Amino acid sequence: MSNKAVDKMINYLKGYVIVEVEGLFLEKFTNFCIANQVAFWNVVKISNTKIRVTTDIKGFKKMRKYVRKTRCRMKLLKRIGVPFKAFKYRKRKWFLLGIVAFLITLKTLTSMVWNINIIGNETIDEKELLVQLEELGVKKGRFKKSIDTFYANYKMMIQREDLAFITIKFDGVSANVEIKEKNIKPEIEPKDEATNIIANKTGIIETINVLSGVKNVNVGDTVIPGDILVKGIMEMTKQPEKTQYINAEAQIKARIWYEEEQKMKIEGNLDISQFEHYAYLIACDKIKRQMNINAEIIDEKVTYAYGEDFVIAKVVIETIEPIGEEATIP
Repeated sequence: MSNKAVDKMINYLKGYVIVEVEGLFLEKFTNFCIANQVAFWNVVKISNTKIRVTTDIKGFKKMRKYVRKTRCRMKLLKRIGVPFKAFKYRKRKWFLLGIVAFLITLKTLTSMVWNINIIGNETIDEKELLVQLEELGVKKGRFKKSIDTFYANYKMMIQREDLAFITIKFDGVSANVEIKEKNIKPEIEPKDEATNIIANKTGIIETINVLSGVKNVNVGDTVIPGDILVKGIMEMTKQPEKTQYINAEAQIKARIWYEEEQKMKIEGNLDISQFEHYAYLIACDKIKRQMNINAEIIDEKVTYAYGEDFVIAKVVIETIEPIGEEATIP
């Protein structure tokens, strides 16, 4: 529920009127109302000497005094709200009881938090903040008076090192949580120690751009975990006895692969008629997938071949038919 809707509902509960004020000193009239804190809104200028405004019951009573002072005339156009409805149906007991119950329910609902807004977060995850706030009692459906905002602010500052400050304010049925993120300074690496860049996975180097340090691998090299890619120790060619220690920095891209092995137990036999699989031929040597079945090749289709006069490599699709009535899956 938006704040505008809440204000409109509250005004309806209190009751308000729409009036028309006419006179030569309308500006003086409005200045009197503002100076004496008379609430009015929805001001509409009808002409140079006439305006239409909306005010509550209390403001309407005060306006009559300022109308006389400024020699203006005021005309009541419309009465809106619960007090006027209650007066109209004052003899209907159950109707009035229903209105009272409605007012109590509405008062209860408007005194609770139904929306939480996070303001000011840039890198911090909003869902993460909402979970922590909920653990501290700041959550939807709770009464605003039961939420200790000071305690929540204090605990959030202790729990999170990335917050510079946090404040919780209520606005209608919303709780606005305003935060300021802390600029965390990066750790300064010691200049008198060497740091190397080491591979943590097996792969093939595709690109390497060394920003500082000595390159230890080249494009196309295969590396395994623990291999030094860039050294942070530089030996001086003119003075071999002197060694320079630096922090190695580089932009490296490698092609890596992942293997997954899964075992499945299948009970019973599987009836197989014909199926296809790929066979790869390199320099006339065939590489086929191992199959624990007794079968024969009944058809062969070439899908790719490299070479013209002498075929160096090709890929074929072989149609396999098991020999026998049944075959088992390995």
